[in-house]
Amino acid sequence: MKSPFFSVILPTYNRRETLRCSVESVLAQSYSDFELIIVDDASQDDTREYLQSLDDPRIKFIRHERNMHVSESRNSGVRVADGKWTVFLDDDDRMDREKLMRLYTVLSNSENSVTFIHHPVWIHYAQEKVKRISSNRSSKDYAKEILVENFIGGPNNVAVRTDFLKSTALFDTTMKAGEDYELWIRLAQRKRFVPLYLNEPLAHITIDTNVQSLDKEFDQIKIAFEYISDRHSDLIASLPTSMQRKRKMLLKHRLGVVCLHGRKRVCSFFSFLNAFALGGKAKYLGAAFLALFSPNYLLSLRHKVR
Repeated sequence: MKSPFFSVILPTYNRRETLRCSVESVLAQSYSDFELIIVDDASQDDTREYLQSLDDPRIKFIRHERNMHVSESRNSGVRVADGKWTVFLDDDDRMDREKLMRLYTVLSNSENSVTFIHHPVWIHYAQEKVKRISSNRSSKDYAKEILVENFIGGPNNVAVRTDFLKSTALFDTTMKAGEDYELWIRLAQRKRFVPLYLNEPLAHITIDTNVQSLDKEFDQIKIAFEYISDRHSDLIASLPTSMQRKRKMLLKHRLGVVCLHGRKRVCSFFSFLNAFALGGKAKYLGAAFLALFSPNYLLSLRHKVR
C-alpha cells in the first residue's frame, strides 16, 4: 500500500467540542494524500464515542490507557506515522483548508534536501475576541538564533520530514511546556536540518487568556527557560555575550506580555522594565509605563502587530 505524503498528528485530551472542529479542518483539506493520526490521551469525556463515530480510511486511532501528557501523545503519533512529512495540529486549533496543498506545492518545487518547513499562523485571543498573525521569521543562522528565541513557533507552525524527525529523540516528555521549542533547538543543530520558511499563515490557533491559565503559563515559561538553559548550557555559553543578553531580555518581554493579558499591571511593568534594562530598547520602557497606566491601549497595539 502506498504511503501518504503527509501524516497529521492530532493529540487530544477531554476536548470533545473543539476536537470536532480540528478533525473537520483536516478532513476538508483540498489536498487529500494524508493520514490523520488521532491520539486520545485517556480522555474522560465523550471523546472516545466521537472518535468511534468517524468513518474515514485515512484516520488512525491511538488511545492511551492513562494520561501521559501532550508530548508523549505527539511522540506516539510520530512513531506510527507512515507519511513522508509530519504535520501537527492541536485539538483546539484548525488548519487552513489549503495548508497541505500549499506545503505540497512548495515541497514539489523545492530541493529534495529540505527537511523542515515553518510558517506563521493566525492567533485568536479567546477573551479579547481579536486575532493577529504570529510574528515568525526565517534566519540566516538557525543553529545559533534558535538558542536565543523561538522564532519558529509551535507544532502548528511546522512540517518535518518524518524520517528526519524519527531519527532524533522526539519531544522531551519531562517538560510540561516549551518541549516543542526544545526539540527545534536539537533539530537545528543537526547536519540534516535544512529549513524553509513559508511566509503564509496556514493554521488558526486559540490563546486562552483567562487569569488561571496565564498564571500557569507564567510559571511554566520560567521553568522551561531554566531547563533549556541547563540542557543546552554548552551551546548557549558559546554564543556572543550580546546574544546571551538578548535571550534573557526576550524572556522578560514574554513574561511581560503574559502579565499584560492577565491585567497584572505591576508584574507587566517590572517585566518590561527588566527587558529595557537588559536591552536598552526604548519600546520596552514605553511598554512598561503603558502596562502600568494604560494596559488596554498597549494590548490594542500588540494585537495590531504582525
